[in-house]
Amino acid sequence: MRFTRPLRLIPAFLAALLVAVLAPTVAASAAVPVCADLQVVTFTVDPPSPIAGQQATIDVKVKNNGTCAAFGATVQWKLTPNAASGPSDEITQLNAGATTDVLLPFTFTKAGNFESIARVDTKNVVTETNEANNIQILPVTVQPATRDLSITSITSNPNPPVQGRNTVFTVNVKNSGNSSVGPFRIRFVPKPFAAAIVLQENGQAANSTVPYTINYTYQQAGTFNLTAKVDSSNSVVENNENNNNFSKSITVDPPKPDLTITNAVVSVGVPGTESDAAITVKNIGNSPSGSSILSWQPGALLAPVSMQIPGLAVNEVETYDLKFVFQNAGHYDGTATVDSTNVVDEINEDNNTFATSVDVSPNTVDLQVVSETITPAPKQGQASTVDIKIINNGNTTSPQFLVDWNPDANGVVSPSLQTVTYEVDPIGPGDTADLTFQYTYPAFGNFQTLATIDPHNTVQETNEANNQFIKSITVAPGDVNLQVTSFSVSPSSIKRFSSATATVTVKNNGTFPAGAFAVQWHPVASAGGQNKFVSGGLSPGQSVTLTFTGSFFQAAGPYTGNSGSTVVVDPFNQVTETNESDNVSHFNVTITPFQ
Repeated sequence: MRFTRPLRLIPAFLAALLVAVLAPTVAASAAVPVCADLQVVTFTVDPPSPIAGQQATIDVKVKNNGTCAAFGATVQWKLTPNAASGPSDEITQLNAGATTDVLLPFTFTKAGNFESIARVDTKNVVTETNEANNIQILPVTVQPATRDLSITSITSNPNPPVQGRNTVFTVNVKNSGNSSVGPFRIRFVPKPFAAAIVLQENGQAANSTVPYTINYTYQQAGTFNLTAKVDSSNSVVENNENNNNFSKSITVDPPKPDLTITNAVVSVGVPGTESDAAITVKNIGNSPSGSSILSWQPGALLAPVSMQIPGLAVNEVETYDLKFVFQNAGHYDGTATVDSTNVVDEINEDNNTFATSVDVSPNTVDLQVVSETITPAPKQGQASTVDIKIINNGNTTSPQFLVDWNPDANGVVSPSLQTVTYEVDPIGPGDTADLTFQYTYPAFGNFQTLATIDPHNTVQETNEANNQFIKSITVAPGDVNLQVTSFSVSPSSIKRFSSATATVTVKNNGTFPAGAFAVQWHPVASAGGQNKFVSGGLSPGQSVTLTFTGSFFQAAGPYTGNSGSTVVVDPFNQVTETNESDNVSHFNVTITPFQ
């Protein structure tokens, strides 16, 4: 740890030394102005905990607190106050107020705790205003030098080694000490009774791990005990001599392939459909394999399915698909096997299988109406497109089925509108189908439609409660427009109490047929009216002409405008029209006095 200690009481011998230094200064003060003031501000040791035998750097920071420059001051550091000497350096010039760092190299020769001291102007060449701040003391702990070699690990390439092929061993040696070591040897024995391989190394830095490589070829396969020792000649003095040995068991493989299954993913169908097993095979051996048989037995007592797969290079990975049709639902534990006929001579014959486990769900069909749309918005007498979307929520394709659609489930029209029935083709699991058809409402009003899937329950479903769909709709009235296209009274001048004939033509200007309606004639607006009925109604664009005969009993005078002779179409509002404002027409008449 780097720290400084403030100037403390100076021991007696230093005080005496200081007095001796000050005396001539005082004596000469009359001749030389006293204006400099050198001070050891602080000093540090780098590294803070130096190691014996390794060079460190003493950094002494000096400041001139005076008002003039100081020249030729010597800075010295000593390991202890009583040390005979220590490294020093001269400050050629230090101006007033300036600070400088004096770096002094030093190699500690031994470990321990020391009270080191730094002093500026050791030769008293600078006359100062304050001689009491020239010294600083700093305790220093010197660590003993340590060296400790050990083997942390030994790895091989290839791993494991292969019989008859070169193996590169890497021996990782660590120096846990704080000091470097000189030359040393590594003794490596690849197996019992084998000749030792010795490496001569030049040394290793402190706190370092270095890999050293050794080549060796095993002539036999098997499991052997490998040993190694660092500093086998004991040329390095270490703090711990008991961790230099290393041993491990190593297996040497023969030059063969080794097929294994690393994964098997089964995509399960339903009974009667194909399930797929994606089986991944890898050659983890050290030699290529020949072709082999890959098989999958999906469950106990079930016949396996197999295929021939090509040979695999070293570390090559391939995935193959095997298919199987489960006939029944249930849980199945199976086994995938590579080289199931044992034609490939492998390093390990015990890693060729891989367990599979699947659940086959029973066949299900679940038909449901998702939505119903009618476009454009339905209008009496106009065709709209009805679109009913159906989904199969099950896992099995449905058979053909019927869909009933009742346009008037609540019986708004009497008798109720007829239900329409359509046949829908099979729908796959999770798929949808659109049933689309045209329909024309003959009446207007508020209706509830009802779509029913499989109305006769011929399809077996897991959920029969979602086969109906109700939708409320409003059918707008058809476009009917009854209009008086011509109206006349003959004669137009009538003697009081006499009769005249009114001729009225009415037309349906709409696009939808009008049902039965009445036409009412008033000789004058204020008179009672006569009714004639058009019982057959009028088709779009069709006209009808009616003739009325009636007497005029009103007082003599002209009757014009709204007071004149008046005809009203559909006075009893039997027909809903898009325009009710053109159902009344007037004709000017004159009643002359009776003579």
